[in-house]
Amino acid sequence: MDASMEEGSNTMSQSHEILLVDDQKENNLILTLLLRRLGCKGIVSTECPNLATTIFSDRKPKLVFMDISMPKQSGFALVESIYRISTTETRPYVCMISGHQQSMHQKQIDNLGIEAFIEKPIDVNQLKAVLDHFKHTQKGQAAA
Repeated sequence: MDASMEEGSNTMSQSHEILLVDDQKENNLILTLLLRRLGCKGIVSTECPNLATTIFSDRKPKLVFMDISMPKQSGFALVESIYRISTTETRPYVCMISGHQQSMHQKQIDNLGIEAFIEKPIDVNQLKAVLDHFKHTQKGQAAA
C-alpha cells in the first residue's frame, strides 16, 4: 500500500517540491522528519516505485531522493524513467540513497549524471550538504 505524504510548499522556493521514493515506509518517515527539521516543506513520498513517475509527471518536483534497492524496480531504472519524461527545465536534482557504500554504485551514478548520494543510515549533516548543493545548483540554473 502506498503511504504518500504531502506538506505545503518547499521553503527553498514556492515552485519546488521534494519527492521521496523508498519501498520502506519507515525510511520515508525518517527522511521526511529530517527534511522538515532542516526547514523543507512540499514533501511527497511513496513506497510504490510504480507511482513515482506518475507523481513526477504531475508535480515536477525539483528534488528527488531515491532508494537504490527496491523489490519491484531499481532506483536507477526509475531515475532513467524520470529522465526520459523530463525536459531540461523539469529534470530533477537526484540524490540516491543506499545501505551500501557509494563505490558499489559509482559507475551507474556517473553514467546517469546523478548529483548526490547518501548512505544509510542517513546523517543529518550529509542531508544538509545535499540540500545546500541543491540550492546552489538551482541558483546557477536561474542565472543561466
